[in-house]
Amino acid sequence: MLTRSKTTRVGDAYHRLKADILANTLPAGYQAPEPEIAERLGMSRTPVREALIRLEAEGLLELMPRRGARIIGVKQSDLKDVYEILEVLLPVAVAGAARSGVDGEQSAFLEGLIRQLERAADDKSAERWLEADDQFHLALTSLHGNMRLYKQMRDLLDQIFRPRTVLAKLREQMPVEPAYHWALLNAVDDLRPEDAADRVLQNLRANRDGFDDMFERCGLKVI
Repeated sequence: MLTRSKTTRVGDAYHRLKADILANTLPAGYQAPEPEIAERLGMSRTPVREALIRLEAEGLLELMPRRGARIIGVKQSDLKDVYEILEVLLPVAVAGAARSGVDGEQSAFLEGLIRQLERAADDKSAERWLEADDQFHLALTSLHGNMRLYKQMRDLLDQIFRPRTVLAKLREQMPVEPAYHWALLNAVDDLRPEDAADRVLQNLRANRDGFDDMFERCGLKVI
C-alpha cells in the first residue's frame, strides 16, 4: 500500500509539472530549488525529486546540484536535431501502420482526433490543435506495434510542443490544414505505406522550415 501510494504521488507530481512545462506556465529558463517546487505542488520533496528525474530523462529540464531544477529552453540547433530524428522515425511508424492496416474502431478513433483538430482550428486554439495533432501521430505510431519507437516519438514530440505553440501563435495560424491528416488517414486505410510515409516526411520538413524562418525573422536565440 505504501509503495502504491508513493507511486501515485510521483505520478501526480510528474504529470502536473509536465503539464505546466508544456503549457509554458513554467517557461524556458525558470529555475527553482526542489523545496520550492515541492511547496508549489503542496507535496513532500521525495516524490517531486523522482518526478524531476523523469522529466530530466525526457529532456524537459535539467537538475543542478544545490540549485534545483531549470526548465530547458529550445535552441534552433535543438529543433534541427529533433526534426532530423523525427524525419527518420515517424515515416517508419506510419508506414508500419499502413502495412498492417486499421480496423473500424481504430479508424473511427483517428477520425475523432481529426475532428478535434478542426474544432481547435475554428477556435484558433494552438494548444488544443497541437495536443490533438500529437495524439493523432502517436496513435498511428502505436499501430506499428513497437513500444520503444512509441516512447521515443512521445518524448520527442513533448520536447518541441512548446516551440510549436509559439510558432503557431506568431504565425496566427495552425501549423497545417486538417486536409493533411485526412489524406494521411486515407493512405493508412488504403494500405499505401509509401504514400503515408511521404506525406509525413513532407509535413515534418515544412514544420522544420517554419522554425528556421521564425528564428531568423524574429532574431530568437531560444524558445
